[in-house]
Amino acid sequence: MAILQPRWYQEAAVKAVFDYLANTGGIAEDGRPIKANPLVAMPTGTGKSLVISGIIWVAIMLRNMTNLRVVIATHDKRLIEQNAKTLLKLWPQAPVGIVSAGLKRKDLNAQLIFGGIKSLIGKLIDNSGKPQWVDLLIVDEAHLINNKAEGQYCEFILECLKTNPNLRVVGLTATWFRLGQGTLTQGQIFTDICYNICDIDGFARLLAEGFLAPLITPSDPARKIAIDLSTVGMGADGDFRQGALQNATDRADINYAALREIVQYGENRRSWMIFGAGVEHVEHLQQMLSGAFGVPCVAVHSKMKDAEVDAAFGAFKRGEVRALINKDMATTGFDHPPVDLIGDLGATCSAAKHVQKNGRATRPYDCRNPDQYIPGFEFVKENAIVLDFVGNIERCGPINDPIIPRAPGDKKTGVRDAPIKICAHCGNYNHSSVRFCHVCGAEFDMRSSITQHASTAEIIKLDDSAVPQVEIIPVDRVSYTRHVTKATKRALSTDGRSWTNNDPFIIKASYYCGLKTYYEFVTVEAPEGTREQNFMRKIGRDWFRARYQGEPPETNEEVLQYSSYLRSPRALRVWVNKKPYPEVKGAEF
Repeated sequence: MAILQPRWYQEAAVKAVFDYLANTGGIAEDGRPIKANPLVAMPTGTGKSLVISGIIWVAIMLRNMTNLRVVIATHDKRLIEQNAKTLLKLWPQAPVGIVSAGLKRKDLNAQLIFGGIKSLIGKLIDNSGKPQWVDLLIVDEAHLINNKAEGQYCEFILECLKTNPNLRVVGLTATWFRLGQGTLTQGQIFTDICYNICDIDGFARLLAEGFLAPLITPSDPARKIAIDLSTVGMGADGDFRQGALQNATDRADINYAALREIVQYGENRRSWMIFGAGVEHVEHLQQMLSGAFGVPCVAVHSKMKDAEVDAAFGAFKRGEVRALINKDMATTGFDHPPVDLIGDLGATCSAAKHVQKNGRATRPYDCRNPDQYIPGFEFVKENAIVLDFVGNIERCGPINDPIIPRAPGDKKTGVRDAPIKICAHCGNYNHSSVRFCHVCGAEFDMRSSITQHASTAEIIKLDDSAVPQVEIIPVDRVSYTRHVTKATKRALSTDGRSWTNNDPFIIKASYYCGLKTYYEFVTVEAPEGTREQNFMRKIGRDWFRARYQGEPPETNEEVLQYSSYLRSPRALRVWVNKKPYPEVKGAEF
């Protein structure tokens, strides 16, 4: 197998899964297995397919590559293919099989099955007619699992439990909650979130290190027009009734005003994704954008045939058209890094759907990077702009600090499942669809529910101290010295010894930049050979190669002997407001 070289958070996610499984579960006093099914929460575009591959590989290594059966289930053939290809790229000899009607594959006896949930139900049957044994089920886009123990995923899990009551289920998602149901851990399947990097601090670091692309909103003040949503009721799922919502939204004046703004802001942007309120709305937007504005675009919706959908997605991803307009067809699982504009005309009360839609634009893209380059997209994506015409940001919150819905009957602090509004006269909460306050009888202004101009609300929330400020700082000189870590010092003090030059150390690079000094800590050796140390060793060896024409030595002591021959950087990229200390993010020579 090719050596996995994950990013720090991908490695941390894999480690968190197995730490959780090692410390949770087991057998209860009554002899029954204790449920232990963890969730991994990672933002869209941060490489969940590599985490899935890491989980598979570690699980197989723990079983010495024998007798372990793993199923990786999801809902979309594109995700099935993507996840399988990632594992095969890292491990070409992996015993992989695919079970998917869309991909026309039915490898039911493979050790590692990547499958569509519809194609898996009732199909993994042995010769006696019983469900086949499955040790580990990994679910990509786990937010699609219903908390009410209903639906296809729950049906398949129940099938697997009949044969293996100790089945472990690991879920990966960018949204660990569902409208009207609360968090996924309040349901019947998942027990805990073992790793979560979807919060404000996680986003700040991922943005600063270039693993996510920033999302921005227009700075212009919004001007509103009168749109009456009082007739748009709420469905049983807590979201707007789609038919009524489409009737209220799909108006020629609204469509024209929104598309005019999209064209204005998208003039220098390469790849647009637009979300509509219904099938007819999507078609009308596509006709108007291509006809009235002359922008090449395609529509994708549920009434199209599979071949038509594939052709539309293909044209968009090849750059033959500038915009893809859809209704719930590219909300999850659609991967196209060049997307640099989101136009949202599909109002929702679902924070999960809101996060997923805008997550289509958080993937970074740089045509100069051979690992990212896509023919036809010759540009560097600095950010993506979000044009929210329907108030989803205000209703659902920033994508890294969304409004988490309550579970039914949950009396703890939180927010209401249904969208609410506050009466300006008495301050009491009311359902968003009512015309009069139920307490004081004051009449609400039912207009201005949809804005003619895009929202200026914050789409990614960052505290002032957490906003990544990366500056280019000139370097005057640099020095390299030994540095003993706190862990090493503790070990030495336990042994009753003091530190000497023969004890293990890492390299401390001190960069003198005017009146300030910035530090970087690297190592080319990993004496204990742990996964974390090996990862740090790889970073250290790449660091050495950037400063010397030749392969790195095996020890830090030898690196110090080379110190007078190492190239000194001309400038540093420094995350200057990183807490507790500034962090060196790179060097320019």
